[in-house]
Amino acid sequence: MLVLLDKLLLLLVCSFCYIQYQFNFYNILFILISCITSCANSYFEFPYLRWFILFLHFLFSFFFPDVLFFLPLLFYDIPKEEDITFFAFFIPLLLSFQDHSFNLAMIIGISGISYLMKNKTKQILLLQENNRRIKDDSEELKMLQEAKLKEQLERQDYEIQLAKSEERNRIAREIHDSVGHNLSSSL
Repeated sequence: MLVLLDKLLLLLVCSFCYIQYQFNFYNILFILISCITSCANSYFEFPYLRWFILFLHFLFSFFFPDVLFFLPLLFYDIPKEEDITFFAFFIPLLLSFQDHSFNLAMIIGISGISYLMKNKTKQILLLQENNRRIKDDSEELKMLQEAKLKEQLERQDYEIQLAKSEERNRIAREIHDSVGHNLSSSL
């Protein structure tokens, strides 16, 4: 859910920046293409397929450089953080924005924020997984402790019953011996 919220926020920010840059019919088309690319990258778990989708988006951006406004959204979808070199391919395209240096700085800045958001979300998801695992382990330990306590209580009850029965037997033996001794001496 956090990943979805991050991507939605990035899509909204990129869309807002793009619409501020220029407004025409193609804005909606480029927003939809970027949204579809991002959704496909979220849906498919095979890294090669995700790379293929990113590569198709890259090729599309050669013909329509306005799609580069959504580079931060793609930046969030990199399969692994180590594969950040993929975006070196976008440098020539980004340089086509030379006449719009503010837009270039904005795209690079939002891409950096995108990278930070992905790392933050990854850490939160990792912490949530660890928290869930710790809760499961503590529940398991609690159940084991309750079982041990129940076993100890049953053993304690058994030992109490055994001690009572041994004491009764001892008293009965003493009474028997005493009665038998008194009867023998009275004869």
